[in-house]
Amino acid sequence: MMNQRKNPFQILQVAENAEEEVIEGAYRKLAQKYHPDHSDLPDAKLRMQEINWAYGVLRAAKAQTGSLQYREPPLPRQNIPERRTPQWIESELIYISAGSFVMGCREADPLAFEVEKLAHRIQLEEFWIARYPVTREAYRLFLLANLQYSPPFGWDGLDFPAGTEKHPVTGVSWIYCIAYCRWLSQNSRHNFMLPSEAEWEKAARGENELRYPWGNEWDPNRCNTVEQRINATTPVGEYSPFGDSPYGAGDMAGNVWEWTRSIFLDYPYNTVDGREQLKLAVKSEISVRGGAFSSKARQVRTTCRDRAYPGYGNRAYGFRVVLSPTYNG
Repeated sequence: MMNQRKNPFQILQVAENAEEEVIEGAYRKLAQKYHPDHSDLPDAKLRMQEINWAYGVLRAAKAQTGSLQYREPPLPRQNIPERRTPQWIESELIYISAGSFVMGCREADPLAFEVEKLAHRIQLEEFWIARYPVTREAYRLFLLANLQYSPPFGWDGLDFPAGTEKHPVTGVSWIYCIAYCRWLSQNSRHNFMLPSEAEWEKAARGENELRYPWGNEWDPNRCNTVEQRINATTPVGEYSPFGDSPYGAGDMAGNVWEWTRSIFLDYPYNTVDGREQLKLAVKSEISVRGGAFSSKARQVRTTCRDRAYPGYGNRAYGFRVVLSPTYNG
Protein backbone atom coordinates (compact mmCIF):
# COMPACT_ATOMS: atom_id res chain seq x y z
CA MET A 1 0.00 0.00 0.00
CA MET A 2 2.97 2.32 0.46
CA ASN A 3 3.13 3.41 -3.18
CA GLN A 4 -0.59 3.51 -3.92
CA ARG A 5 -1.45 6.68 -5.88
CA LYS A 6 1.99 8.18 -5.36
CA ASN A 7 3.39 10.15 -8.24
CA PRO A 8 7.09 9.43 -8.92
CA PHE A 9 7.69 12.90 -10.34
CA GLN A 10 6.39 14.46 -7.12
CA ILE A 11 8.55 12.18 -4.99
CA LEU A 12 11.66 13.13 -6.98
CA GLN A 13 10.56 16.80 -6.90
CA VAL A 14 10.77 17.31 -10.66
CA ALA A 15 8.30 18.43 -13.30
CA GLU A 16 6.45 15.76 -15.28
CA ASN A 17 8.12 16.98 -18.48
CA ALA A 18 11.62 16.93 -16.95
CA GLU A 19 14.49 15.70 -19.09
CA GLU A 20 16.14 12.40 -18.22
CA GLU A 21 19.33 14.03 -16.94
CA VAL A 22 17.29 16.27 -14.62
CA ILE A 23 15.59 13.23 -13.14
CA GLU A 24 18.94 11.47 -12.73
CA GLY A 25 20.34 14.52 -10.93
CA ALA A 26 17.32 14.79 -8.67
CA TYR A 27 17.59 11.13 -7.72
CA ARG A 28 21.28 11.44 -6.83
CA LYS A 29 20.65 14.59 -4.77
CA LEU A 30 17.79 13.03 -2.79
CA ALA A 31 19.65 9.75 -2.31
CA GLN A 32 22.60 11.64 -0.87
CA LYS A 33 20.28 13.41 1.58
CA TYR A 34 18.16 10.47 2.72
CA HIS A 35 20.33 7.35 2.43
CA PRO A 36 20.16 5.74 5.93
CA ASP A 37 23.90 5.11 5.93
CA HIS A 38 24.65 8.81 6.26
CA SER A 39 21.39 10.48 7.31
CA ASP A 40 20.11 11.11 10.83
CA LEU A 41 16.65 12.18 9.68
CA PRO A 42 13.93 10.12 11.41
CA ASP A 43 12.11 9.35 8.15
CA ALA A 44 15.25 8.63 6.12
CA LYS A 45 14.54 4.94 5.56
CA LEU A 46 10.96 5.51 4.44
CA ARG A 47 11.92 8.41 2.17
CA MET A 48 14.71 6.38 0.60
CA GLN A 49 12.28 3.56 -0.15
CA GLU A 50 9.97 6.04 -1.87
CA ILE A 51 12.83 7.62 -3.82
CA ASN A 52 14.07 4.24 -5.05
CA TRP A 53 10.54 3.23 -6.00
CA ALA A 54 9.95 6.45 -7.95
CA TYR A 55 13.22 6.19 -9.82
CA GLY A 56 12.56 2.53 -10.60
CA VAL A 57 9.11 3.27 -11.97
CA LEU A 58 10.42 5.94 -14.33
CA ARG A 59 13.30 3.78 -15.51
CA ALA A 60 10.88 0.93 -16.21
CA ALA A 61 8.62 3.31 -18.15
CA LYS A 62 11.63 4.46 -20.18
CA ALA A 63 12.61 0.88 -21.01
CA GLN A 64 9.05 -0.06 -22.02
CA THR A 65 7.86 3.01 -23.91
CA GLY A 66 11.03 4.95 -24.68
CA SER A 67 9.79 7.95 -22.69
CA LEU A 68 9.55 8.94 -19.06
CA GLN A 69 5.76 8.82 -18.88
CA TYR A 70 3.75 7.62 -15.91
CA ARG A 71 0.06 7.33 -15.16
CA GLU A 72 -1.21 6.84 -11.66
CA PRO A 73 -3.10 3.59 -11.09
CA PRO A 74 -6.85 3.98 -10.52
CA LEU A 75 -8.11 4.13 -6.97
CA PRO A 76 -9.67 0.87 -5.75
CA ARG A 77 -13.46 0.88 -5.79
CA GLN A 78 -13.62 0.01 -2.14
CA ASN A 79 -12.81 1.55 1.21
CA ILE A 80 -9.20 2.67 1.64
CA PRO A 81 -7.69 1.86 5.06
CA GLU A 82 -6.27 4.47 7.40
CA ARG A 83 -2.60 5.26 6.84
CA ARG A 84 -0.27 6.70 9.46
CA THR A 85 3.26 8.04 9.29
CA PRO A 86 5.20 10.23 11.74
CA GLN A 87 4.45 13.18 9.42
CA TRP A 88 0.74 12.79 8.59
CA ILE A 89 -2.40 10.72 9.21
CA GLU A 90 -4.76 9.78 6.42
CA SER A 91 -8.19 8.76 7.65
CA GLU A 92 -9.95 5.64 6.47
CA LEU A 93 -11.80 6.55 3.28
CA ILE A 94 -15.32 5.30 2.54
CA TYR A 95 -16.12 4.52 -1.09
CA ILE A 96 -19.27 6.14 -2.47
CA SER A 97 -20.27 4.74 -5.85
CA ALA A 98 -21.41 6.88 -8.78
CA GLY A 99 -25.13 7.43 -9.14
CA SER A 100 -28.02 9.71 -8.36
CA PHE A 101 -29.67 10.61 -5.07
CA VAL A 102 -32.31 13.03 -3.87
CA MET A 103 -30.81 16.17 -2.36
CA GLY A 104 -32.83 18.52 -0.21
CA CYS A 105 -36.00 18.15 1.81
CA ARG A 106 -39.57 17.61 0.68
CA GLU A 107 -41.92 20.59 1.01
CA ALA A 108 -44.28 18.57 3.19
CA ASP A 109 -41.64 17.76 5.82
CA PRO A 110 -42.64 19.72 8.95
CA LEU A 111 -39.01 19.83 10.15
CA ALA A 112 -37.63 21.40 6.97
CA PHE A 113 -36.10 24.87 6.96
CA GLU A 114 -36.75 26.98 3.86
CA VAL A 115 -33.11 26.83 2.71
CA GLU A 116 -33.19 23.05 2.43
CA LYS A 117 -36.47 22.74 0.54
CA LEU A 118 -36.92 21.79 -3.08
CA ALA A 119 -35.96 18.13 -3.07
CA HIS A 120 -34.30 17.35 -6.38
CA ARG A 121 -32.42 14.43 -7.86
CA ILE A 122 -28.79 14.96 -8.88
CA GLN A 123 -26.07 12.75 -10.32
CA LEU A 124 -22.63 12.40 -8.73
CA GLU A 125 -19.51 10.61 -9.86
CA GLU A 126 -17.80 8.21 -7.48
CA PHE A 127 -15.77 9.60 -4.58
CA TRP A 128 -14.18 8.62 -1.29
CA ILE A 129 -15.02 10.42 1.95
CA ALA A 130 -13.23 10.21 5.29
CA ARG A 131 -14.97 7.91 7.72
CA TYR A 132 -14.62 10.52 10.48
CA PRO A 133 -13.79 14.22 10.86
CA VAL A 134 -10.12 15.22 11.10
CA THR A 135 -8.90 14.63 14.65
CA ARG A 136 -6.77 16.81 16.87
CA GLU A 137 -3.82 14.44 16.63
CA ALA A 138 -3.95 14.59 12.82
CA TYR A 139 -4.30 18.37 12.77
CA ARG A 140 -1.38 18.80 15.17
CA LEU A 141 0.94 17.22 12.57
CA PHE A 142 -0.18 19.88 10.11
CA LEU A 143 0.62 22.62 12.62
CA LEU A 144 4.05 21.16 13.37
CA ALA A 145 4.88 21.29 9.65
CA ASN A 146 3.30 24.72 9.12
CA LEU A 147 4.18 26.98 12.01
CA GLN A 148 2.69 30.00 10.26
CA TYR A 149 -0.80 28.76 11.22
CA SER A 150 -2.15 29.52 14.68
CA PRO A 151 -3.31 26.66 16.92
CA PRO A 152 -7.03 26.44 17.71
CA PHE A 153 -8.41 28.25 20.73
CA GLY A 154 -8.05 26.20 23.89
CA TRP A 155 -4.76 24.54 22.93
CA ASP A 156 -1.58 25.11 24.89
CA GLY A 157 0.61 26.15 22.00
CA LEU A 158 0.81 23.09 19.76
CA ASP A 159 -0.62 20.78 22.42
CA PHE A 160 -4.32 19.97 22.61
CA PRO A 161 -5.93 19.20 26.00
CA ALA A 162 -4.72 15.87 27.39
CA GLY A 163 -6.80 12.86 26.43
CA THR A 164 -8.55 14.52 23.47
CA GLU A 165 -6.37 13.32 20.60
CA LYS A 166 -9.28 11.41 19.03
CA HIS A 167 -11.71 14.32 19.29
CA PRO A 168 -12.43 16.25 16.09
CA VAL A 169 -10.35 19.37 15.75
CA THR A 170 -12.51 22.47 16.19
CA GLY A 171 -12.14 26.22 15.91
CA VAL A 172 -10.62 25.83 12.46
CA SER A 173 -11.64 28.30 9.75
CA TRP A 174 -12.48 27.23 6.21
CA ILE A 175 -9.27 28.87 5.02
CA TYR A 176 -7.23 26.70 7.40
CA CYS A 177 -9.17 23.61 6.30
CA ILE A 178 -8.22 24.25 2.67
CA ALA A 179 -4.58 24.68 3.70
CA TYR A 180 -4.73 21.39 5.61
CA CYS A 181 -6.17 19.58 2.56
CA ARG A 182 -3.42 20.88 0.31
CA TRP A 183 -0.72 19.98 2.81
CA LEU A 184 -2.11 16.45 3.23
CA SER A 185 -2.29 16.08 -0.55
CA GLN A 186 1.37 16.99 -0.92
CA ASN A 187 2.38 14.44 1.69
CA SER A 188 0.10 11.51 0.90
CA ARG A 189 0.03 11.93 -2.92
CA HIS A 190 -3.77 11.79 -2.87
CA ASN A 191 -5.68 14.85 -4.04
CA PHE A 192 -7.65 15.72 -0.90
CA MET A 193 -10.23 18.47 -0.58
CA LEU A 194 -13.26 19.33 1.50
CA PRO A 195 -16.40 17.55 0.28
CA SER A 196 -18.86 19.44 -1.85
CA GLU A 197 -22.21 20.00 -0.20
CA ALA A 198 -23.74 17.37 -2.49
CA GLU A 199 -21.03 14.81 -1.73
CA TRP A 200 -21.48 15.39 1.98
CA GLU A 201 -25.25 14.91 1.81
CA LYS A 202 -25.10 11.76 -0.29
CA ALA A 203 -22.55 10.23 2.08
CA ALA A 204 -24.81 11.11 5.02
CA ARG A 205 -28.23 9.97 3.76
CA GLY A 206 -27.55 7.45 1.01
CA GLU A 207 -29.98 6.89 -1.85
CA ASN A 208 -33.17 6.48 0.19
CA GLU A 209 -33.74 10.04 1.43
CA LEU A 210 -32.93 9.21 5.04
CA ARG A 211 -33.77 11.94 7.55
CA TYR A 212 -30.87 10.90 9.79
CA PRO A 213 -27.79 8.88 8.82
CA TRP A 214 -29.16 5.77 10.56
CA GLY A 215 -32.80 6.05 9.42
CA ASN A 216 -35.91 8.20 9.59
CA GLU A 217 -36.63 8.03 13.31
CA TRP A 218 -34.87 10.28 15.79
CA ASP A 219 -32.71 8.48 18.38
CA PRO A 220 -30.72 10.72 20.77
CA ASN A 221 -28.42 7.82 21.66
CA ARG A 222 -26.95 7.62 18.15
CA CYS A 223 -25.17 11.00 18.06
CA ASN A 224 -23.73 13.80 20.20
CA THR A 225 -26.30 16.61 20.33
CA VAL A 226 -27.70 18.96 22.96
CA GLU A 227 -30.05 16.17 24.02
CA GLN A 228 -27.05 14.23 25.36
CA ARG A 229 -26.13 17.19 27.62
CA ILE A 230 -22.39 16.64 27.09
CA ASN A 231 -21.84 20.21 25.82
CA ALA A 232 -18.51 19.28 24.27
CA THR A 233 -17.08 17.14 21.50
CA THR A 234 -16.73 13.39 21.88
CA PRO A 235 -14.08 11.15 20.26
CA VAL A 236 -14.81 10.38 16.62
CA GLY A 237 -16.49 7.01 16.28
CA GLU A 238 -18.03 7.17 19.75
CA TYR A 239 -21.45 6.50 18.19
CA SER A 240 -20.34 4.00 15.55
CA PRO A 241 -21.65 1.82 14.08
CA PHE A 242 -25.16 2.60 15.38
CA GLY A 243 -25.05 6.22 14.22
CA ASP A 244 -23.29 5.60 10.90
CA SER A 245 -24.66 6.43 7.47
CA PRO A 246 -25.68 3.69 4.99
CA TYR A 247 -22.14 3.76 3.58
CA GLY A 248 -20.46 3.53 6.98
CA ALA A 249 -19.47 7.18 7.47
CA GLY A 250 -19.59 8.16 11.13
CA ASP A 251 -20.27 11.38 13.05
CA MET A 252 -22.36 12.85 10.24
CA ALA A 253 -25.01 13.92 12.75
CA GLY A 254 -23.89 16.06 15.67
CA ASN A 255 -20.49 16.37 17.34
CA VAL A 256 -19.23 19.17 15.02
CA TRP A 257 -20.59 21.22 12.14
CA GLU A 258 -18.49 20.32 9.10
CA TRP A 259 -17.18 22.73 6.49
CA THR A 260 -17.82 21.89 2.85
CA ARG A 261 -16.08 23.43 -0.15
CA SER A 262 -19.38 24.78 -1.53
CA ILE A 263 -20.64 28.34 -1.52
CA PHE A 264 -24.03 28.60 0.17
CA LEU A 265 -26.56 29.21 -2.62
CA ASP A 266 -30.22 28.38 -3.09
CA TYR A 267 -31.42 25.10 -4.52
CA PRO A 268 -31.58 23.49 -6.97
CA TYR A 269 -27.97 22.44 -6.58
CA ASN A 270 -25.94 23.11 -9.71
CA THR A 271 -22.22 22.33 -9.97
CA VAL A 272 -21.65 24.87 -12.77
CA ASP A 273 -23.25 27.94 -11.19
CA GLY A 274 -20.06 28.98 -9.38
CA ARG A 275 -20.78 27.38 -6.01
CA GLU A 276 -17.82 24.99 -6.37
CA GLN A 277 -15.19 27.58 -7.32
CA LEU A 278 -12.71 28.08 -4.49
CA LYS A 279 -11.51 31.42 -5.86
CA LEU A 280 -15.04 32.77 -5.36
CA ALA A 281 -15.58 31.05 -2.02
CA VAL A 282 -13.08 33.16 -0.09
CA LYS A 283 -15.45 36.13 -0.40
CA SER A 284 -18.67 34.19 0.11
CA GLU A 285 -20.60 32.34 2.77
CA ILE A 286 -19.74 28.63 2.90
CA SER A 287 -22.12 25.74 3.55
CA VAL A 288 -21.65 23.80 6.76
CA ARG A 289 -23.43 20.55 7.46
CA GLY A 290 -24.28 17.98 10.13
CA GLY A 291 -24.93 19.98 13.28
CA ALA A 292 -22.87 19.79 16.46
CA PHE A 293 -22.90 18.89 20.14
CA SER A 294 -24.73 22.17 20.72
CA SER A 295 -27.41 21.44 18.08
CA LYS A 296 -30.92 20.07 18.51
CA ALA A 297 -32.35 17.08 16.68
CA ARG A 298 -33.83 19.22 13.90
CA GLN A 299 -30.41 20.65 13.05
CA VAL A 300 -28.61 17.31 12.65
CA ARG A 301 -30.88 15.96 9.91
CA THR A 302 -29.06 14.98 6.73
CA THR A 303 -30.63 17.81 4.72
CA CYS A 304 -30.13 20.63 7.23
CA ARG A 305 -27.88 23.45 5.98
CA ASP A 306 -26.19 26.39 7.60
CA ARG A 307 -23.62 28.93 6.48
CA ALA A 308 -20.52 30.72 7.78
CA TYR A 309 -17.86 33.07 6.45
CA PRO A 310 -14.57 31.36 5.48
CA GLY A 311 -12.51 33.16 8.11
CA TYR A 312 -14.84 32.09 10.90
CA GLY A 313 -14.33 29.22 13.30
CA ASN A 314 -15.56 28.26 16.74
CA ARG A 315 -15.55 25.27 19.06
CA ALA A 316 -18.48 23.65 17.23
CA TYR A 317 -16.87 23.70 13.75
CA GLY A 318 -14.72 20.90 12.30
CA PHE A 319 -14.20 19.19 8.96
CA ARG A 320 -13.53 15.96 7.11
CA VAL A 321 -11.77 15.35 3.82
CA VAL A 322 -12.80 13.79 0.54
CA LEU A 323 -11.08 12.25 -2.46
CA SER A 324 -13.08 13.35 -5.47
CA PRO A 325 -11.54 12.45 -8.86
CA THR A 326 -13.86 14.94 -10.57
CA TYR A 327 -12.75 17.87 -8.42
CA ASN A 328 -10.78 20.37 -10.50
CA GLY A 329 -10.63 23.43 -8.24
